[in-house]
Amino acid sequence: MKITHTLLLLFLTFSAKSQQLFWRITGPHTPHPSYLLGTTYSTGPAAFNFNDSVLIALQQAQGFAMEVDYDSLFEGIRRAKYEGEEEEGNPIRAYLSKEEYDFADKLVYEKNHQHIEDFHSKHLAVIASRITGENLLPLVGDEYPQFWLSLQADKLGKTTYHLEKVKNQLDLLFPKTVTPGFKKEFLIKIGYLKTDGSAPDLHLESRDEEMAVNFAKHFETESVFAAVDSVHISGLVKQLRQQGYTVTAVNAPTTAIAKQEREKLDKMTWFTLNKKEEGFSVELPFYPKQVKSDGRTNERYYIGGDNSSGGIVAIQDIMDQRLSQDTIFKNNLANYTRKFKGVAIATTPITFKGHTGIAASAGAKEGIWALRMFIVNNRLFSFMYGGKDTSSRDRFFNSVMFYDYTPQVVYDTFAITKAGLSVVMPSNRFAYREATYTDTYKAVDNEHHISYYLNTYLPPAGGQNDDGRFELLYPPKSVIENCQKTDSINYLRNGLAAYTVKYKHADGLISRKDVIKRGSAVFTLISTYHPNSTDSSYAKRFFNSFQLAPFQKKASWQTFTDNDSSFTVKTPVKLRYNSMVNGWENLVPDKRMIYAAWDTATQSRYRISVMSFEKYEQKGPAYTSENFITPDSNQVVINTKSYKGIVPAWEVELQDKDHHTREYRKAFISGQTAYIIQAFLPEELAKSGDGQQFLSSFRLLKREGATLQDNKLAILIQDLKSKDEEVAEKANERFAYYHANADEIPIVLNGIRDTAISEAMKVDIFRALDEVPKNNVVHEAELLFSTLTDNDAKLKLLNLLSGLPVDSAIRVFIRLAAKTDITSEAFSNDLPFNDSLYYRYMPAIIDTAIQHPAFLNAFINFSWNDSIWLQPKYGLKKLVPVLIKKFYSEADKFYAGEIDDYFHSLSSTAYILAAPGMPDDVVRGFQRMVTDSFLQMQCTAILGLINQGITVDTAIIGKVLRNIKFGHELINNLERDHQIDVIKPLLTQDIVARTSIAENKFLWFENLVGIEFLYSVPVKDEVLLLYCRYKGQRSKTYFLCGPFSKDATKPVPLHPRIVQEIGDKYPDKKEVTEKALELYNK
Repeated sequence: MKITHTLLLLFLTFSAKSQQLFWRITGPHTPHPSYLLGTTYSTGPAAFNFNDSVLIALQQAQGFAMEVDYDSLFEGIRRAKYEGEEEEGNPIRAYLSKEEYDFADKLVYEKNHQHIEDFHSKHLAVIASRITGENLLPLVGDEYPQFWLSLQADKLGKTTYHLEKVKNQLDLLFPKTVTPGFKKEFLIKIGYLKTDGSAPDLHLESRDEEMAVNFAKHFETESVFAAVDSVHISGLVKQLRQQGYTVTAVNAPTTAIAKQEREKLDKMTWFTLNKKEEGFSVELPFYPKQVKSDGRTNERYYIGGDNSSGGIVAIQDIMDQRLSQDTIFKNNLANYTRKFKGVAIATTPITFKGHTGIAASAGAKEGIWALRMFIVNNRLFSFMYGGKDTSSRDRFFNSVMFYDYTPQVVYDTFAITKAGLSVVMPSNRFAYREATYTDTYKAVDNEHHISYYLNTYLPPAGGQNDDGRFELLYPPKSVIENCQKTDSINYLRNGLAAYTVKYKHADGLISRKDVIKRGSAVFTLISTYHPNSTDSSYAKRFFNSFQLAPFQKKASWQTFTDNDSSFTVKTPVKLRYNSMVNGWENLVPDKRMIYAAWDTATQSRYRISVMSFEKYEQKGPAYTSENFITPDSNQVVINTKSYKGIVPAWEVELQDKDHHTREYRKAFISGQTAYIIQAFLPEELAKSGDGQQFLSSFRLLKREGATLQDNKLAILIQDLKSKDEEVAEKANERFAYYHANADEIPIVLNGIRDTAISEAMKVDIFRALDEVPKNNVVHEAELLFSTLTDNDAKLKLLNLLSGLPVDSAIRVFIRLAAKTDITSEAFSNDLPFNDSLYYRYMPAIIDTAIQHPAFLNAFINFSWNDSIWLQPKYGLKKLVPVLIKKFYSEADKFYAGEIDDYFHSLSSTAYILAAPGMPDDVVRGFQRMVTDSFLQMQCTAILGLINQGITVDTAIIGKVLRNIKFGHELINNLERDHQIDVIKPLLTQDIVARTSIAENKFLWFENLVGIEFLYSVPVKDEVLLLYCRYKGQRSKTYFLCGPFSKDATKPVPLHPRIVQEIGDKYPDKKEVTEKALELYNK
């Protein structure tokens, strides 16, 4: 695909002058006439009003020429379009006045909702396209004459030449210097100025001269048809005549013949891809598009096809001298079958027009996929066709033709600016990204049978996590395998660590590898050649020519101010906020702002980590200083400094143990914010002073009073009293997790003696003492309790006391609780875990419960589900008569209608009395309860009656079993009490499956709506049952449960071996069957 340069000039609005547009060129050394056609840029019918000779001449010519080819121009525009993105400032402001800039910026924002500076572009053409909406590459399509002509040339297999450098056209669109005329055209284009009929300077004279020279070079060897912008015609005619060629106008008539020729060409669908410079020609059933490989080879593709069929040509220069033809074919076939969804297929050796290769084919849903592969002149050609039309496939393969073309190898000095290196190697090199920070460059000299490999690893000093990128998942593969090491040496190369290794391969090839280390960067050079057929001086030149330029320090540094205007610092490159960076990882702040920069010219990295902690956070001096100055495991300390004062600071200089990099680190604490400033430099720059200069330039713009190292308890208690609800709420949230130390007892005591604080808040403050010596706490708690009048505050304090693992705490708890109308909330959940205290003081708890009904209620509601009631001990039997009396009293009130007041208390008491071994006095109460409408009451009553040996109506038991929650509870309790055989005849596969799924996920705590049976899944001689569990209104999860017998009347296993969640989307039956079999066979 190709296009002319004038199509790109967004500012060009004038028309070509009336002139002769078609010319014939001959000369003493031209074998055949060549032709020159001037084209226009209208899409109307007149644009294609060719005379009868134009299309005949196009078809008879051997080559086709235009200003530049589309692919090269597109790539040039793509690169130029993004120039300036890394530059500082806004160059567009320098080109325009304030009024002009404001006018353009307003239009840009209206169109894109972004300002000019947001595009980071230095080109007026880019800004104009953002305003007008016109593409930088417009007028592409067969409705434009020149594009249509280039399309027909491709169909006819013409070799296409470009007549001028791409740079000429890029300079017109993106000039290095913005001239007044160029600026005026921009202002006219965006509507700031009115058009005055003037035209931009297209540099026609110099460009016409260049195009005439190149045109003549081509038509000296073959007939060429050139289609160019009509503005060039007069200049080209003049230049060609000056060179001695005869240029005459072709004044053929314009009749129906031209129209017929155009229609004939339009009906042609096949294109001849004629690439002499690449060594092949082939016909494709659609316009061929070129695609570069995004992999690790220099492979490039030409693809021509539509949705039903098409052909692909893949070309790859063979860069590895060590690989045999069979290995190359095998590797690439595997690659193509993977890319194009082929299968493992057999290959057939073939010979085609004197060239050996392989053929392969495979069937697919879309038709036949077929391949032919050849190696010609050390270049791999792969021709692939896919589709159902076998005649098109045969035409594609039979049209293949090879040219005996071997490009001459040209060596040049290859420089990589960002790496500061240069080396001599062939110009046919190609590059690919091996991994983050790692690039590989390969080249081959086929004439001398030698390959070259250069790998650069360029991470910033001090680490790899400051650019928001991630390492690729695969490690770089070794390029030297299956060979024998013959020699190695370690040495210093210009002061840098280096080593050389030589290898000998089984086929006689020799490889040499040089590795040079510079700071954190590593450079690897490899050359492979045959000692009997290669001049070894080529390899020696490759290694000896490798040079690393000295690091280029920047003379002037720029000042940077952070987003919050909290500091300034000077750096050689601009710091940028990076949300992808972890920064200083030794602290876990509430807010993290990381500013980082990588100076690629020196491989140095600069970073500032701003670690902000919430108001009440405190870190002791030892914690912070040790974090700041402690070296990493691969570092040694060179020297350290510390500064005391209003803003504490620490400074340390560190060196890598391998002596490749230095780190300069400084840390400040200002208020609740820590600033960690780090400079990572190659060891080569250790004496440059850059690291210390960076640290010294740091200036704090804000300073706060209390610092991260100060005690925050007094501040926290003060904020608890705040009238600002938001402040008080945040303080309360933080205080819930605050644990005071012994030194902070006075602060806590002062807080609880403050008359401005509520009684409940005083207890909350007192709770902060839960980790100081317990006897001190107990004494202070009793003093506090004596001052409390609010019952809720008393309960909170009692709860705190009952959870302290000391004798005095439980004694005081029992004594104080007996004086209060306590509830179960007074008992701490930690109490049962302090076994020795719990059981040791159980007699005192029981005696108090017998004497104080409120204490009894609180204890029962707290302990009803405790296993101590299963076989009452620790004197608990003394409470049973009291509980039976309580049971009947509460039941009478409950059934009298006081449901809300006694439901929980009655159900708790009943559950205790339902345990095995209780007196038969409870039977009458349970017989009454078993007919209750509340399932929970029925479940407890069934348990109590069965444990008393009383038969229960199976209909009532079945009703409870069918409920997921209480069915699960009844089965578990009866199994625990060794009474499960009583209900086994009632257990169906469905009941067991539902309760098993419920037990598996504790679903009643998850807003469970239901568990629905879907269908049985046969597995061998048994079945698994598929269920859908509903949580909430929309959440679904699918389970398999079993195995169960196919005969549903047989006994059901109480605990199915398989209870497995299989996803949250409705599963396909085939997938369910496969999953069931997998689970069954485990």
